[in-house]
Amino acid sequence: MELSGVSSDKSIPKEPPKKENLDPRQNINTLLQRQAKFLESCREVKTVSYLNALSQLCHTSTDLGHASWVDSFPRIWKILSDKQQQMLGGELIPFMCSGNHVIQKDCHPSSIHTFLEGLSHCVPPVHIRPCVLKVELSCPKEMAWKVNLYRGYIAICQPDDHHLNTVTMIERLVEVSSNLAIKEWRRLPSIVSHIHVPLLQAAQQIMELQEAAQINQGLQPANITRSSSLHDMKAIVKTWRNRLPMISDDLSHWSDIFTWRQHHYQFIVDHYDNHSQQDPVSV
Repeated sequence: MELSGVSSDKSIPKEPPKKENLDPRQNINTLLQRQAKFLESCREVKTVSYLNALSQLCHTSTDLGHASWVDSFPRIWKILSDKQQQMLGGELIPFMCSGNHVIQKDCHPSSIHTFLEGLSHCVPPVHIRPCVLKVELSCPKEMAWKVNLYRGYIAICQPDDHHLNTVTMIERLVEVSSNLAIKEWRRLPSIVSHIHVPLLQAAQQIMELQEAAQINQGLQPANITRSSSLHDMKAIVKTWRNRLPMISDDLSHWSDIFTWRQHHYQFIVDHYDNHSQQDPVSV
């Protein structure tokens, strides 16, 4: 069969290869021209355009804002003149001591922490008086829950002080300690690490303070003969027996817990011994 109307592949002319693919010098020239054109266009870009775009991105992510500041501020500081650094340094102390940062005391990272971390990487270093750093970095409110926890211990362990040893006061101290510990927890990073351990231990201490207050209330003369009080104390003691340390826990923390529990075990025994001697018929 003859196919005269169909042309063969041999009759199709092939395009010659492009010379630019074979000439390395021409390729290099093309790349250089493109690079020069790009650099020329960069002259038209203003710093304010970059900062506006970056600020908008930082508003979408706290971590991105923190990382951007810590990375960019030391570079900006380095290119400033001595006079500019001196003028900017004079504004640092009023800014760091401003009361506007109070609203971020429960945030992590807060603006003041981000700012200080950026300053710590500056070369030449930014001179800040130690007293200012002490004011900024010391957080006495972080220890407020411990003060209230200690006051709760005193309220239970001093039965002769009727002003302190009241259920209402202990409940209030437990509530205040819990709220302060939760606020401190929110200030920490979202990823749980060793820095969270003291607050986890505080949560157990606050819980055992509340349980000890229930034991103390059940041993009062008006409640010691009630079956419900005895049932509640047995439940708490059973909970303490089942709440044991893990092999990775801090032994000093558990030493305090066991000492606290032993105090209340002895407290229960002494109260029931005294009650049996005073009223042997009801026992």
